[in-house]
Amino acid sequence: MSMNIIRKITHEEVMMLHMLGILPRHIFGLAGHPLLDQALMPGKLCKTLRLLLPQYGFTPGYPEMLLARAQRILSAQRNAGVGTISCFDVDYPKSLMEICDFPPLIHYLGDSSLFSELNQVAVVGARNADRQGCEAAWKLGYEFGKDHIVVSGLAAGCDTAAHRGCLEAGGRTVAVVATGLDTVFPQENEDLQKDILRSGGAVLSEQLFGAEAKPKYLVARNRLQAALANTVIVAQCPERSGTLHTVKFAQRYHKDVKAWRFTVRNEANAGNFALIGSGVASSIVLE
Repeated sequence: MSMNIIRKITHEEVMMLHMLGILPRHIFGLAGHPLLDQALMPGKLCKTLRLLLPQYGFTPGYPEMLLARAQRILSAQRNAGVGTISCFDVDYPKSLMEICDFPPLIHYLGDSSLFSELNQVAVVGARNADRQGCEAAWKLGYEFGKDHIVVSGLAAGCDTAAHRGCLEAGGRTVAVVATGLDTVFPQENEDLQKDILRSGGAVLSEQLFGAEAKPKYLVARNRLQAALANTVIVAQCPERSGTLHTVKFAQRYHKDVKAWRFTVRNEANAGNFALIGSGVASSIVLE
């Protein structure tokens, strides 16, 4: 995407524009506007943005107040060791830039270079998986962890098993989470997060410090898992499951979808049978 940017937009300014409700693609539009530099000057921020924003269909709020809030949040995150990458930065993952609803900022702990690796596989599944489902997720994490970056969501059940399997194989894994990085959710996975980071992995979020795991954030998290990975593998899920959000995003992004093939159908794995039977997913089994 070519842009005639007068000067680099800071992370704080990107956050402020996003807080105003401006979509990422409109932030790019503002970035190339000839009045941008004037708009972002101290003392002229509010006045000039009030002139520019209606061109993009938005009614300005209180940009100077929001900029101050963005500065406080990012300062707190930096002090806690959290890194931030803007969609204007050269190291922003290309796989995220390719989706229409890419996050303007991503925040991370650990090795951010993993987000741009080409050999990423997402292993996802239900939090309330049964023993067979957790075993399937562990096997998938273990086998793909040998030569892939395993992406999952740090949730209980299949996610936990997939991360653990990858670590057992000596691999590196990325946990995409739905909270600010001042929080570990669920709390019982705090040690798992530490193990992921100790092993050269990473934790990724688009949420700011203080954000809790709301349903809409969990769904948004699922789109990032699907966007990062080349292949999305469902370890186990029932017919109604949040895991299916990840599958839908994977379909939208034209990613390969697979599901673990169980021999006997039950309530816990009925979603796998439905995905394979409908042709949405191809089956996978590791001996």
